[in-house]
Amino acid sequence: MNKLQLASAWGLAGFVMVAIAQPVQADVNKVTVVEVIPTATGIEIVVKTTDNKPLQVFTSSYGKTFVANVLNTQLQLPDNKNFRQVNPTEGIASVSVTQQGANSIRVIVTGTSSLPTAKVQKSDASGGLRQRSLVLSLTSPVGTTAQKPISKPQVPAAPQNETVPEENFTQEKPASAEQDEDIEIVVTGEQQTGYNPAKAITATKTDTPLRDIPQSIQVIPRQVLEDQGVTRLQDALQNVSGIAKWGNFGGTEGGGFVIRGFQQDAIFRDGFRNSNFYNFPETANIEQIEVLRGPASVLFGQAQPGGIVNLTTKKPLREPYYNLSFEAGSYDFYRSTLDISGPLNADKNLLYRLNIAYQNSDSFRDFVNTERFFIAPVFTWEIGDRTNLSLNFEYLYNDPLYDRGLTALDDGSLSLPINRFLGYPSLDDYTQKFYRGGYIFEHKFNDNLQIRNAFALTSRKYGGENVNNNGDLIDDRFFPKELRDDSSIDESY
Repeated sequence: MNKLQLASAWGLAGFVMVAIAQPVQADVNKVTVVEVIPTATGIEIVVKTTDNKPLQVFTSSYGKTFVANVLNTQLQLPDNKNFRQVNPTEGIASVSVTQQGANSIRVIVTGTSSLPTAKVQKSDASGGLRQRSLVLSLTSPVGTTAQKPISKPQVPAAPQNETVPEENFTQEKPASAEQDEDIEIVVTGEQQTGYNPAKAITATKTDTPLRDIPQSIQVIPRQVLEDQGVTRLQDALQNVSGIAKWGNFGGTEGGGFVIRGFQQDAIFRDGFRNSNFYNFPETANIEQIEVLRGPASVLFGQAQPGGIVNLTTKKPLREPYYNLSFEAGSYDFYRSTLDISGPLNADKNLLYRLNIAYQNSDSFRDFVNTERFFIAPVFTWEIGDRTNLSLNFEYLYNDPLYDRGLTALDDGSLSLPINRFLGYPSLDDYTQKFYRGGYIFEHKFNDNLQIRNAFALTSRKYGGENVNNNGDLIDDRFFPKELRDDSSIDESY
């Protein structure tokens, strides 16, 4: 029996969004500039804030390292990065400024042979460079100086994964930015945040810190995906509670997810509906996965109240980046990926990123195999300091063997081995093709107000000849089958 089916669906996604970021607490100073200035005797570290308020500084030192904790401050440097400089002058190995907790920063300086000495200078009221600033003047050590150990010092609370030695430790009393006193500066390593993402977009459609999001949201960062070797979305979502896979659509990795008891077929990509029950998303160009649980999913239009899954894709980088990987596994599983990015011109205002993936594998099931190819280029034009335009495109080709699995007898028993394939491999011609293109335009009026305009066009084609089930077992002996020739087209924008 031959059947021909043609389906077409159109949908309209959200088009324009104005985003207002969450304001920072009024009593917290924003650190916007960090500078290291060489002097005749060493260096000066200038930490510039937006408000001319006194800063409370707690200092300590151990070994060759000086630490200054500045309270009621938030580090807001360009690109939300920490500050680090290696070998700024002779006698000092490195200087770093990092965010510690929600409302404090840490200045760390390490000497090459011994501990540098430092002095806290108050702000310059004349309106010069040091207005609304904390200035640490450091003198490079002349030679190695052994420090006397202090018995049972009171050590300030150290961040997680940071070890402070009990010996050779000295601590100064708290200092204010309006006081001038000698302090000793110590440098320690920086804590990595690969498993601890700080922001998410899904809950508010803005780049919002997780601590400011009242909804239930969980983020799977890229570092977790790489360390676990994730190649399927359903494997990545095992890291999230309250969500489970349902359906597989003939072994094609289609299907949906059950979130808090509600079946959700659609998967979102950068805020747009990207797939349905009959196809699946590729993971090669995913930066992080965000799962929003609860009725806040209505923010994305027609969605189940249990929640949604939103995939955030990789963005172009200003510095050259190249990554080539190859994986091999059981049942002749082979997968290779390419991820490259960087600027296209000397001004670094035209950026690109390209992700390519190829996968070929067999299965524990007889005659079942899959071949897949994926490519996703992205181009970003930084029109100005506050204006960006990004163009993106994706193409996915998937050629699986359509496999409806086994069937059970009337008494619920299974009389066939799990590797038995009940179809006809020579008659299978089922394929999936996926096209997606669009743009994202962003303009920031200031730090608290921006406008964002985005558009995405998606076309999904799937079908071909395949052998499908055509009813239940007859007398526990005969399994009815039918040869189908389905062809479906699903387009949305």
